[in-house]
Amino acid sequence: MLSIGAFSKICKVSTKTLRYYAEIGLILPGEINPENGYRYYAIEQLETMLLIIRLKSYNFSLEEIKQIIESGELYEEKLYVALANKREEIKRLLHEQEKRLHQLECDLSNLKNGKSIMSYLDDINVEFVEVPMMCLLSVRKMVQADQFSDEYGVCFGNPYPKYFSSEDWVRSSLDFLGGNGKIGKFKYAPIIGIDILSGILIKATGKSVIEFAQDNLFSLLESTPSQVRVSVVDYR
Repeated sequence: MLSIGAFSKICKVSTKTLRYYAEIGLILPGEINPENGYRYYAIEQLETMLLIIRLKSYNFSLEEIKQIIESGELYEEKLYVALANKREEIKRLLHEQEKRLHQLECDLSNLKNGKSIMSYLDDINVEFVEVPMMCLLSVRKMVQADQFSDEYGVCFGNPYPKYFSSEDWVRSSLDFLGGNGKIGKFKYAPIIGIDILSGILIKATGKSVIEFAQDNLFSLLESTPSQVRVSVVDYR
């Protein structure tokens, strides 16, 4: 058996480190003298300690090393996978460091030639451009007729629930399109014709659109509008 001092000298680690490794269960002393608490390590434990040092040099964490050592029958397999993954990680880090080294060489060259370190900005042109309004989102789902406004609100939020549940669809349409602003400032929306037609229908019949459809369309077809297919598009 080797004393903790002799073991630490052979492995080139401090006794403090060995005590900490024992505390976290990474490598325990082979024997502890019950009378004086002296710690001793077996010769066979040198291999385990040197493995720990090797894996630490690859930047494995102590927890990762402990999992590998305690993997039992899967030790070789788990060690191989861990090393292969670490190899890819080191390759990635090496590539990043090579890019930084190349950039540093360019900066040194610019400074040596009397150029600013930020001279690369001279080759970058920033231009603001306006893009036309476009459809960004489309949602299609099956909903109950009386749940249409709520479902629309779930998909697109305010002001849509208020917009589609308003009793005065014409005013709501104009308000939504910017009717409180100056003439010529209205926002375009392809559903305005349908909304105004719905408003006229409500004022002329005193019924909502779905009520009117139930009485004058679905009843003639001997069907019930238990479900309505809706396709809504947000043009914001």
